[in-house]
Amino acid sequence: MKIKAALIRQHSIWRNHKEINLCYVKKIIKTTLYHNIFAKLQSVQQAEVAILLTNDHEMQNLNFTHRKINKPTNVLSFPDQVLDWQNLSTLDIQDNYIYLGDIAFGYNTIAKEAVEQQKTFINHFTHLLIHAILHLLGFDHQHDSEAIIMEELEVNLLAKFSIASPY
Repeated sequence: MKIKAALIRQHSIWRNHKEINLCYVKKIIKTTLYHNIFAKLQSVQQAEVAILLTNDHEMQNLNFTHRKINKPTNVLSFPDQVLDWQNLSTLDIQDNYIYLGDIAFGYNTIAKEAVEQQKTFINHFTHLLIHAILHLLGFDHQHDSEAIIMEELEVNLLAKFSIASPY
């Protein structure tokens, strides 16, 4: 599967983290999509995601516009289509291509959380990217039973990058 990703550094502060680049982002996306729970997606020839790297001001605007929450957040996911991860096997994929959606990251909140949680910035970003991709695939954590499934999958995927469980 070919991963197509747009990585937009809207805010210059992200330049401090050169390890967060297109190659790294694609590796995380591909690793997530190649998990055995997503067997149907592995036959897709190309999957695409757009990623915005911005600051808290823009994240607060996005959070208010789309969720009516007037504060910044670490990550927001905007799926291209409403998916149900349990029914991906029935997904009608046209032309062996799927646009999963858009993801926005807020630098200031991520940096603050990483310090508070005693994590490296890159490890926290990696966790949030996996989390966001799972949201694009239809995962949610509104109910405890859903949260448990999503968290177990995140922990499994983070282990592939030698990152300890954040839970």
